[in-house]
Amino acid sequence: MARMDKKKIFTFLTFSLVPSSTFIGGIFGYYLCKLLAGKKPGEQGIIKSLIFTFHKWKIHLHHWFLATLFLFFSVYFDFLALFSQFFIGFLTGIIFQGFTYPDWYKIVTRVKCQS
Repeated sequence: MARMDKKKIFTFLTFSLVPSSTFIGGIFGYYLCKLLAGKKPGEQGIIKSLIFTFHKWKIHLHHWFLATLFLFFSVYFDFLALFSQFFIGFLTGIIFQGFTYPDWYKIVTRVKCQS
């Protein structure tokens, strides 16, 4: 009997433990964000970024950050009973797509002085 390598076992377990509707939602969320967001960091996409300036600070509410907050509050306040597994996957796809940018962690930055 042939031995399965660890990568094949991991892939099999990943797909068997995740419901197909969650997986499809994740794929849909990922590619929808890829389509609507900017192609490079700092580039404007189809949907405008939420960036606020407060004194000497710039606050950038990344789409992955907003999706994480929405997912957290949905779990905390038990809104998930109202939403489907597809929706959970959709938000997770948005989160993963946001992590593909090299500046994903830059939420609060100092505004550069203009001289």
